[in-house]
Amino acid sequence: MADYIIVKNDENSGRPREDYIVTLDMAKELCMVSNTEKGRKVRKYFIEVEKQANKPMTIEQLLLENSKKL
Repeated sequence: MADYIIVKNDENSGRPREDYIVTLDMAKELCMVSNTEKGRKVRKYFIEVEKQANKPMTIEQLLLENSKKL
């Protein structure tokens, strides 16, 4: 599967325009490498989410998760 699709948009007068439809993973990657304020915010967000995902669960959290499965 491709990471993006180019859609030509010739409706406007003047120079033809190309729009890009990107996958969610590609959008994340573009944000991560972007050297803009918004790109930095996205990068910090994903770093924080990854930290939370990799943090070990407490006994209470494990018990709660397992009780939901019963």
